[in-house]
Amino acid sequence: MPADTALSPDYLAFSLWSYEGLIKHFCQQRSFLNTYCLLFSRAIILFLSVDCSSMKFDLQKRLWHKFWAYFWYPKIYVRAKILAPYLAKFLQKKSTILDIGGGQGILSLVLARLLQAEVVNTDIVDYSTKGVPFVLSKKDKLPFNDKSFDYSLLIDVLHHCPAPEALLKEAKRVTRSQIVILENNISARAVGNKKDLHWLMDAVQSVIFGIPLPRSIPVKYWQSLLKREGFVVTKEEDTSGKLPLINQHLFVIKTDLH
Repeated sequence: MPADTALSPDYLAFSLWSYEGLIKHFCQQRSFLNTYCLLFSRAIILFLSVDCSSMKFDLQKRLWHKFWAYFWYPKIYVRAKILAPYLAKFLQKKSTILDIGGGQGILSLVLARLLQAEVVNTDIVDYSTKGVPFVLSKKDKLPFNDKSFDYSLLIDVLHHCPAPEALLKEAKRVTRSQIVILENNISARAVGNKKDLHWLMDAVQSVIFGIPLPRSIPVKYWQSLLKREGFVVTKEEDTSGKLPLINQHLFVIKTDLH
C-alpha cells in the first residue's frame, strides 16, 4: 500500500466536489449546503452519543441502521439508479453476477431488475437490504467455488481493503468472464476549498459496521497494481463527464483468457 493511502484532505475534498452535482441534479428543491449541514450535524451528535467501537447491544445497532436508512440509503439508491445502466454496458442480461462488497445491496437489486440477472451480494458485514441474496464473506476469502459467476463487481471497494491484491485474486478465481471495477479518481478533481462530507459518511459507516476505513489512493496505484499482478485490462476510462457521480475510474478485467 502506498504511503499516501492514509485518510487525507485530498480524499475529503474531491468527494464533496463530485457529489455536489449528484445532489443538485436530483434535489434541486433543496439547498445542497443545508442538506449536508443537516447530515453533518446529526451524524456528529449521534457519533458522540454512542460508543461505536464497543457496540454490544442489538438495540444500538438497530438504531444505527434506522439512522442510516433515513439519511443515507435514499442517496445510495439514487446513485445506483444512475450507475446501473452505465455498468450494464459491461455485463450481459440473464447472467450471474457477484457484487463483492455490495454493502446494502441496493446496486445489486437495481442491476438484477435491469438485466434480469441473478445477482448475489457478498460483504464482510451483513447490513444488506431485502430483495437480493446475501452471503457473508471473510476479508481474504470469498465463499464460492471457482468460476461460480459470469461477472464480478468491485464498486467502491478496493480503497477499503488493506490488501486489495488478495481480493482481486479471489475475484478472478470465482469469475468466468469479467471483473468490473470502479474506484475513486483523486487525480482528476477541481475542488477549491470545499470540505468532504461524503468521506465523513463513508468513514462513519465504516466505523459503525466494522469495515476497514477508506483510503486515498490515486489511479496510478491501481494501474500499477493490476499490471504487476498480471491482470488483463480490456477497458479503462474515467467517468468524468459521463455520469453525475463522484469522479471515478473504470477498469474492466478479462478473466477468461482462452
